[in-house]
Amino acid sequence: MSALKDRITADMKTAMREKDKERLATIRMLTAAIKQREVDERIELTDDDVVAIVEKLVKQRREAEAQYRAGDRPELADQEAAEAALLTPYLPAQLDEAEIDALIEQAMADTGAESMRDMGKVMGQLKPKVAGRTDMSALSAKIKARLAGLFSLRRNTTGHPRSSAADTTRCRRPHAPTWPQAPVDPKPGFRRRSGKPRARPRREGGRAGR
Repeated sequence: MSALKDRITADMKTAMREKDKERLATIRMLTAAIKQREVDERIELTDDDVVAIVEKLVKQRREAEAQYRAGDRPELADQEAAEAALLTPYLPAQLDEAEIDALIEQAMADTGAESMRDMGKVMGQLKPKVAGRTDMSALSAKIKARLAGLFSLRRNTTGHPRSSAADTTRCRRPHAPTWPQAPVDPKPGFRRRSGKPRARPRREGGRAGR
């Protein structure tokens, strides 16, 4: 059985005894999400599974808080922030920036990542180590920036700069000279007609009966 689920259940009982309505409502919401997944998938969740649920709920509340702040709804934003604060203790200790950078560097070295095509490899190695310990969207942005910087550095050190417009012009093949051509007779063997209309021959005898 999950030790984290036991802790959540114990905290819910404590909140009931202390009549802490806000904390009790938040924990009940969490336990409902856990039970729903167990029923849907017909499994018993492990600690890692529970952490994933808590992480998702915290992310949802932080996003909602930001939206309410932007919409000038401070009372709703404070409510979302309070729920996120009550859920956060069920997550593992959060990593600081230095620890995250070190993990990214290690994952890139282990996978041999050199470009954005290796993004999936790096994320696949990091995800089990940082699950619930950092914001995954922020982690993804950090990895993308690091891979983009590495690719740019490798491009500059390989000695293949982009070709300039002048270089492109020099590489073009010169056009062949165009020589004047003599006029071509449309019907070889025949004379050209003059511009004057040709005289129509007269019939002999005229019309019949005249």
